[in-house]
Amino acid sequence: MAGLQPNIWAGVAVPWLAALSSLVMRVCARRMTKMSWWFDDYFSILAFIFATGYCGIMVQWTLHTYLGIKIPDSIPSDEREAILQQARFLAFLNSLCYASSIACSKIAILSLYWRLFSISSIRIPILVMLVMVVIWIILRTFMLTFRCVPVQSLWDYTITDKVCNLDSGQFFLGTITTHFIMDLAILVLPIIEVARLTLPKGQKLAIAALSYSALCMVPDVVSRVRSSS
Repeated sequence: MAGLQPNIWAGVAVPWLAALSSLVMRVCARRMTKMSWWFDDYFSILAFIFATGYCGIMVQWTLHTYLGIKIPDSIPSDEREAILQQARFLAFLNSLCYASSIACSKIAILSLYWRLFSISSIRIPILVMLVMVVIWIILRTFMLTFRCVPVQSLWDYTITDKVCNLDSGQFFLGTITTHFIMDLAILVLPIIEVARLTLPKGQKLAIAALSYSALCMVPDVVSRVRSSS
């Protein structure tokens, strides 16, 4: 049985190809307009690299450690435990790639805002959000890595003397909630400037709709929060 693997392949391939197309078009636009590269371009590339790592790990996980399907009962218990240990290790790496890609994406968007709104009252909020994103990714990476000591005990359950001072469910719930709130704040920032534009109401609404199109991520974030809790 294919199980959930077709969903995994679609979930990996479609976003990755869309991101690749967007990045290629961004590079082509820079070459055509002969505009110099800036931080938003570099962080967009970094975000894509981390996302590619995430997708590569998902492929490895699906092909070799039974992601999306049940491990056959015919597999010996020792081999089953080795598969589960490798799966936990891949999940750990995936969490690092996921968070790093998200953080780079946030910084890329905020850098774009900084470049577009060169003379604006929202520049201070942009700086505040940049600092918050940097603090968020540093704390998340540190807490994710060292929530159990030794670190190997996160995927190797044969280590019996591990010390875990952080509840994983509460940790992921807190980081995902913070990530969601920061995304909402980032989406709201350009609306402040749009409201000040001397444009017809219809055009203002159209520009605002482009900014808020990213709200399609809300169901995904809500589902992640529920699964973490």
